[in-house]
Amino acid sequence: MNRGVFGENKKCSSRIAVACKYEAGMALRGWEVSSIRASSASLLCATLRFAAGRPVLDGVLGITPRPTCARCPRSARPIPLLLHKAETIRMEVCLRRKGDAAMPAAFYDKSGYIKCLILVGRRIGVRHTATSALCTLRWPGID
Repeated sequence: MNRGVFGENKKCSSRIAVACKYEAGMALRGWEVSSIRASSASLLCATLRFAAGRPVLDGVLGITPRPTCARCPRSARPIPLLLHKAETIRMEVCLRRKGDAAMPAAFYDKSGYIKCLILVGRRIGVRHTATSALCTLRWPGID
């Protein structure tokens, strides 16, 4: 890993054909920042979903409370992502209408802030079978 990269998902480039990349900020608490900077976060099981029109990361493993933390309500909470509204709408259109997939690829440091790189694209292998099955459907009333 490069210096400044805290966690990578190396399998995401083999799972999707990348159409576009997004750089998103993350709404983190203090103990989460120190845990990620200690390089203990894992993105292998992480997924991206939309909750109330905003992108949210689920399933980020390894963000554990630091020993100096006074109280930690939930160590495995969904992490809200910070994007411009136009980028959020564009990503949501790709995911919901086009059927693309979004995967977090890396956590890294940029000017003192922790950012998340999100790759959006078509699933490799799954997309072809889904379209071929759709072509074989017979719609009622259409010859």
